Amino acid sequence: MLSKKFIFLALVVASIGVGSATAQDIIDALRLVSSKYASRYIEPFTSAFGADYNTGLFHTADNGPRKGLHGYFGIKVFATLIDGSDKRFSTTYTVDVAIDRIVGGKAVTFRAPALVTVRDAPTIFGDSLRGSVTVRVLDDIRITVDGEEFIVAVDTVFTFKTPRGLIDLPLMPAAAPQLEIGTFLGTDVMVRYVPSITSEDIGRFGLFGGGIRHSISQYFPSLPFHLAIQGVGQRLFFDDDNGNSIIELTTWAVNLQASKKFGGLTVYGGVQAEDANIKISYVFDSPNLIENGQSGDEVAVVDAPDPVTIGLDLDGANLFRGIIGLSVKAGPVLFSVDANLGTVRTGSFGIGVTF
Repeated sequence: MLSKKFIFLALVVASIGVGSATAQDIIDALRLVSSKYASRYIEPFTSAFGADYNTGLFHTADNGPRKGLHGYFGIKVFATLIDGSDKRFSTTYTVDVAIDRIVGGKAVTFRAPALVTVRDAPTIFGDSLRGSVTVRVLDDIRITVDGEEFIVAVDTVFTFKTPRGLIDLPLMPAAAPQLEIGTFLGTDVMVRYVPSITSEDIGRFGLFGGGIRHSISQYFPSLPFHLAIQGVGQRLFFDDDNGNSIIELTTWAVNLQASKKFGGLTVYGGVQAEDANIKISYVFDSPNLIENGQSGDEVAVVDAPDPVTIGLDLDGANLFRGIIGLSVKAGPVLFSVDANLGTVRTGSFGIGVTF
């Protein structure tokens, strides 16, 4: 049977991957943390993974009608640089916690507001050195037990260790197969596709993306270079064994691209507007912390917290980028490499065949 690591790495390079972590590893790491903590832990991953898949979308802007029917099939490998600031974080926020006390001679569990202080904790890109979380409850809580009202003074502190980092790498790698077919009236299409695959280890996963590009330079025959505009959308997903979504990445990008050919060498570049969104669903199962809405917000006396499903909806930081690249053709084989500068820094390498 294929291991988790092999399957997830397969999805990174004819497929997709995040080093040594699987989708389930990410979900397991989040199980004991609330949505506020989880958002900070996952945030750099959203920006890096989304930026990866908005990279390598073209390697030439030459798709005018005079080029005729042509195609390309290859593998694009991407990487986003992980800054030191993306590896650890500190923050404070408020949550509600479940407190057990004897009130009026009866054991009760009640809700109380708490201040959470996170100190030097690893993000998903951090190392295995855990940070610490301190939860301080300091409040007078008014509750009613068997019709009698009590004011309970609470001054308590508890601590726990944070999840470890899962992807301690200088770069966030990813990859996808890419097919391009054109041109019809100066328009061609691009497809990225990994068929839906089911694994006993991590459930079902797959990738589908598509784009359309139109030549602008065909309307300006005197231009000394090729110019085109392209729009691309993609979706990558991981589902559990029951078909429930675990991780879903969606991206879109619109770019204005230019290129100039010198024999077998093409210099290309462009500017791009983009967005990336990750949705992550996990089961929060903490013995103390209460996620908003887990128990009635207006009720002081509560049941002990039950597991609750949390949905994170996070947007990547990268909205615009500049692109500069070089492609070299040797017979039917095409090599390409480019650098991308935006809020995050990415690059791509491609190898494929033209026909």
